[in-house]
Amino acid sequence: MRMSRALREKEQPLIELLNQIDGFFYCFRQAIKNIEPDMHLAEGQILLLYVLWKNGPYKATEISNELCVTSGAVTGMTDKLFGMGLLNRERSDIDRRVVMLSLTDKGMELIRGVHQRRLELLKEPLQILEATELVQLSDMFRKLNAYFAQSGMPSGKMMNESKHNPEVTNQL
Repeated sequence: MRMSRALREKEQPLIELLNQIDGFFYCFRQAIKNIEPDMHLAEGQILLLYVLWKNGPYKATEISNELCVTSGAVTGMTDKLFGMGLLNRERSDIDRRVVMLSLTDKGMELIRGVHQRRLELLKEPLQILEATELVQLSDMFRKLNAYFAQSGMPSGKMMNESKHNPEVTNQL
């Protein structure tokens, strides 16, 4: 089946956008590997720390659902983070199956440092953009994340909201 010219014209910018997104995130991931090489934490573990920093205590099952990983994966991540003294696990008095996760002071200090280094990492390359372009870029990502959330896809909602921690929204 041949694709119409109009469809090809619409598809080409999407292909280019995908290539640019892939390139940007590849470069960003490579750069953040060097932020804290001695930390020995996987990106998923750092993401879990970010979620707890931005949102406060969370049920392990809520994190599992939002990050689209199994409860076993969350258990594995939290075991390591707990063993490193980065988070607390507390069972509910009402329902012993419920485990609440929160950051320790050490975990809070670590994720603040990682966050600050990631901000510094982005500042230099993003200097080529005007302030209005940064706002537009942020708005575009917000729209895309809202679309994913409405579609029932993983939306990163927990990463985009800072409902319990005003410190996070006042970082720059």
